[in-house]
Amino acid sequence: MALSKVSDMPTLTEEETNFLRLANLLICISPKAVRLVFDKYFQPCGLNVVLNQSKGKLEILYQRKFLTSRRWNYFIPQKAIQRIGGTSFKIECDILMSSDLDSSYREVYVSFAQQERRLEKVEEEYDKVDEELQSAREKIFLLEESKDNTKDNLLLEVAAWEQDNTKFYATSAVKAILEKVVQTSFVVITGSGGMGKSATAYHIALLFRNMKGYEIVPINEPSDILKFCKTGRKQMVIIDDLCGKFAIDKRIVSSWLRLKTSIKRLVRLAKDSLRIVATCRLQVSKCDKFLKLKQAFEITECDLLSDELVLDVDEKRKIGLCHLNEECLYSLGEEVISQTDMFPLLCKLSSEKTFNPDFFKKPYDFLETELDGMALENKECFFGLALLVLFNNNLKKELI
Repeated sequence: MALSKVSDMPTLTEEETNFLRLANLLICISPKAVRLVFDKYFQPCGLNVVLNQSKGKLEILYQRKFLTSRRWNYFIPQKAIQRIGGTSFKIECDILMSSDLDSSYREVYVSFAQQERRLEKVEEEYDKVDEELQSAREKIFLLEESKDNTKDNLLLEVAAWEQDNTKFYATSAVKAILEKVVQTSFVVITGSGGMGKSATAYHIALLFRNMKGYEIVPINEPSDILKFCKTGRKQMVIIDDLCGKFAIDKRIVSSWLRLKTSIKRLVRLAKDSLRIVATCRLQVSKCDKFLKLKQAFEITECDLLSDELVLDVDEKRKIGLCHLNEECLYSLGEEVISQTDMFPLLCKLSSEKTFNPDFFKKPYDFLETELDGMALENKECFFGLALLVLFNNNLKKELI
């Protein structure tokens, strides 16, 4: 059976047999024989001297592409190894390079390679951390710069309030709202445009600062309350247009509701040291989302159009006298004064230009004429005003 299997195997031709013999000679026997003969004529200890003496010839072979870069580096290596350990150390390295690695050396080499890769990863992580640290430094610098700018802007804003407050008349409505602010932590003043909502809020804030030592904190976003307000500090937060200037701003409402727990906790911990006074236009205050916000934060609403807070003719006259003379008020007539909700704003605007009684009777016609003129003569300004309307008077520099 075994003989039949052997006989079944294909026999090699003489040419194939000679090829295998030649391959065995070149691959297995010749390198060892050449090594023995080479070492006989060129002792390993003096090989470095011979190579240095023949460097010119080797360089010609390298330039003519007879020697590869790898062979060139092998024959004429960098002198770093020799500088480190001398000629003997260089010879040991050459022997090690040409030696076969057994299993023990291979394990050492693999371990070394793994450690080298780990070091490379550590270097990459270090570079990454260094970049992040540099980025953090830049952000801190920008935040500090922004903080300084914010503080300067707040001082300028409050200074403008103080200037306008010199012509402010405290009506019975203002006194009633002041009592609400003293009693509750979150008050919103609502009413039509031009009724003096913001002026009332600013007046109350200045009173709290001058009489009770409160710090005034005007903000635009709900998150600013958590950013700037601290427990243990007397602070009066002022917010113009609580949830949108011309219409309800869903983004701001969502932000209020999202931060509800944190803001309510801060108000509770601060107790009497934190007061929030906001304004809101009539059309916005009638929206369901405002009512939801009012309920969530237990807001006290002060409606300037309510029977309790509405201005009578005498109080409107006293407001008018802060900006206009008696003759101007007399020319308006009692009917115009009583029926004009935005009377406080119109008085302020009239004090800054030539008085015209028709401005009180048909203010929107005058404003329309002003806007038409702006659209023709100053399109950039008109476009900017349109953007402010679209973005609810909260257009950030980054969007421009």
